[in-house]
Amino acid sequence: MTRVALLWHMHQPFYQDLATGEHILPWVRLHALKDYYGMAALTREFPSLKVTFNLVPSLLVQLEAFAAGQARDRHLEVGLVPADQLRESDRQFCAEQFFHAHRARMIDPFPRYAELFATREAGRRRGNAAAGFTSDDLRDLQVWHKLVWIDPIYADRDSRVRALFAKGRDFSELDKQTLRAVELEILGRVVGEYREAAERGQVEISASPFYHPILPLLCDASVFLRTNPSWPPPEQPFVYPEDASEQLRRAVALHQRAELGHRDLLVAADVDPAQERDEDCQVVIPVGAALSEQPVQFRRSAAPMIRDRNATAIPMAEFGVGCSTRTTRPLR
Repeated sequence: MTRVALLWHMHQPFYQDLATGEHILPWVRLHALKDYYGMAALTREFPSLKVTFNLVPSLLVQLEAFAAGQARDRHLEVGLVPADQLRESDRQFCAEQFFHAHRARMIDPFPRYAELFATREAGRRRGNAAAGFTSDDLRDLQVWHKLVWIDPIYADRDSRVRALFAKGRDFSELDKQTLRAVELEILGRVVGEYREAAERGQVEISASPFYHPILPLLCDASVFLRTNPSWPPPEQPFVYPEDASEQLRRAVALHQRAELGHRDLLVAADVDPAQERDEDCQVVIPVGAALSEQPVQFRRSAAPMIRDRNATAIPMAEFGVGCSTRTTRPLR
C-alpha cells in the first residue's frame, strides 16, 4: 500500500519596505482571503484527512499586521479611495493592476469583471489602459478585483458576500466598505483555522526559518562546493551560523506566540519544501535545540527531506557548525 504525505507550503517573502512602511505587493493579503483561509477551512469537510502545513514566519507576521489594520499596500489603499476622487495616476493603476487574477477561473466567469477586462484591453490598444473607464466602472473594478479573491467557502456562507456577487455591478462606496469589513474578518480568522485544525488532530504545523533563507548557505555560502566542486567559489567568505540560529529562534517564538506549536515543532530548513532538489539544501532541524543552551546542529543530506514516523530527525552528514541532538514527538 502506498502512503502519501501531503505537505502544503504557505510562503510569502517579507514585502514591507521598512523605509516607507508600505508592502510593495498585495499577495499576503489576497492569498490570505482565498487560499490561506480556504485550505485550512476545507479540512473540516474531510475529517479523516491528515495533512501538514508549513507556515513561514515571514508570512505570518505580515498576515498579523494586515489583520490588525496596521499594514498597507498600494492595491489596498487605491482600492478604498472613492472612485470619483481617484487621481489620474490611480486610475491608471487600477486599470493596469486590478486584473491580477486567473482569467479563466476568476475573471471570465463573472460578466461584469470580464466586461471591465475587455475595456482595459481596448484602452491598451489605444495607448491608455484607463481611457474607457468611467468613475462607476472604476468603482466596480475596485470591488471585483477583491471580491474574486474571497474564498468560495466563505462566500457561500456569508450573506454580504453573496449579495455583492448577486449585485454584480453599479456598486456603491458603502459596498466597498462592506467588502473591507469582510476582508478584515477573514484575515483575522486565518491563523485560528490552522490552530483549530491542529487541535482536531487533522493537521501538523511546521515552520521555516523566519525569513525563509537557504539555511545551509547562511551558515557557509561555500557549502555547495561539496557537491558541485567545479563551480566557482564565492568571491567573499559568507559564514553566519549565528544568524541561522537567530532565524530559528525567531521562527519558534512567533509560532509559539500564535499558539501554533511548541518546543518540539520541526523546522524545515531547506530552500522551499516545494523545491527540494539540491541535496545541499535538504535539511530537517528539531528547533527545540534553537531555544536551548546548546548551539543548533546544521546538517545536510543526499536523501529527500524526511523524518521518521516518530518525528526523529534523520541522521545526516555534519556541517560542523555546532552540535545538539534532540528527538521530537509528532504533533498528534
